[in-house]
Amino acid sequence: MIYILTLSKICPGEPSGYISDLWEDCWTDRVAAERAFNKMPLGNVYFRKELWLKEPGGRRTLLMEERYNGT
Repeated sequence: MIYILTLSKICPGEPSGYISDLWEDCWTDRVAAERAFNKMPLGNVYFRKELWLKEPGGRRTLLMEERYNGT
């Protein structure tokens, strides 16, 4: 299985105002993936991060999500 860290970024030129599912990195070790997720900072530009599990058949499952709260 593969663990994938993705980000969402503010992008004023897009109709929604942001781009999501930007690939940041991936791992085969869940502990390493969760450690990287917890260390990834959020702010005014990158406002959301998600950690996904991709199974061998291609199915993706959201494991963790965090959003920037503006503080």
